[in-house]
Amino acid sequence: MRSPYFHEEIKSKADKISNLILYSDLDFVDIAIEVENLREELKQEAPEYIDLFEMIYVSRFTRLWEQWGKDNEGRRMKNEG
Repeated sequence: MRSPYFHEEIKSKADKISNLILYSDLDFVDIAIEVENLREELKQEAPEYIDLFEMIYVSRFTRLWEQWGKDNEGRRMKNEG
């Protein structure tokens, strides 16, 4: 049975991944593992939401990584001052 706080838990985990992209020095593979773990949890707990997850969260993670990921110059310039 799904927790009554399931949606908040998924949102919190997605926010954590977003913060890892923005504020950590993790490599892409480590971020991809976090995304895959969240995807698998969703498949187990609420498979009816997997398409929505792909459309909303995965596209958000991809955009954040492309804009602010570890090897992106834009991130380094922003952090320099």
